[in-house]
Amino acid sequence: MTDDKLYDGITAESWREELEVHRFWNRKHLFALWSLIGTHSKMLDIGCGLGDLVMMSRQLGIEAYGVDQLVTDDPWKWNQDWYFSHDLRQPFSLSQFTEVAVVNLVLCWEVAEHIPDDNINVFCDTVCNHLERDTNSILAFTAAHPGQGGTEHVSGRPATFWKDQFHSRGLTFLEEKTARLALLWSNIGSPLWWLSSNLMLFEK
Repeated sequence: MTDDKLYDGITAESWREELEVHRFWNRKHLFALWSLIGTHSKMLDIGCGLGDLVMMSRQLGIEAYGVDQLVTDDPWKWNQDWYFSHDLRQPFSLSQFTEVAVVNLVLCWEVAEHIPDDNINVFCDTVCNHLERDTNSILAFTAAHPGQGGTEHVSGRPATFWKDQFHSRGLTFLEEKTARLALLWSNIGSPLWWLSSNLMLFEK
């Protein structure tokens, strides 16, 4: 395991240890999402961390992919056909690496607050451009709100900011489904309490 600092002043080892404790709860959040909207045939996890949700989805027959800036020597030995290392402050397209250009489910959980102001438009383009049009494609999005705290949260924004960004790119906010999933998430006993507070579901 490398000890090189990667970003946010976090080494690969400490980053892995921090995310390791969230694996179980992230799975429960994804299962709750599926219980509400069903599973989709193709998924992209933007800011996928250890890639756990991608791996689990693939085990269930979903064509899932993940992208994150950090790379780790995980025992799973990342399959480079579905996991991609990339700085999300820069443009990213799945079609550069696979035959897949768009998916019908995008996850982006607690990533946007790490993107500097100057790169927000690029980041939002990456998120929205990967959603297939006219197939009820879903974006499940969370981002830290102002004052939430956390390491290098340089872009804590209110929900209205992200709604405006995604609406301008052709997405529709799903108010009722967001409220229903937030209730589900708040009742699974997760210590990641901020996820239900930050949740927004969109459709393209």
